[in-house]
Amino acid sequence: MSHALTISDNAYEMLKQIAEWQGQSPEAIVEGWIAATSPGDDRSRYETEDWFRQLGVSEERIRKARERAASEDAHAD
Repeated sequence: MSHALTISDNAYEMLKQIAEWQGQSPEAIVEGWIAATSPGDDRSRYETEDWFRQLGVSEERIRKARERAASEDAHAD
């Protein structure tokens, strides 16, 4: 049985880019994410930044996200 999932155009474009970077289809990427994050999965878990690296996110984007999170935390106090 197959199901359709509706996501924004922007999200789908990002999914396509990730799939292209990894030489896979968008469907394979989503199925891999589900398998990797399923409860009871005995594979080792990634820390957030390691997970982003595994998905092909650049070090620059990870650094910017870390800085933004730190800035938001500083303003929340």
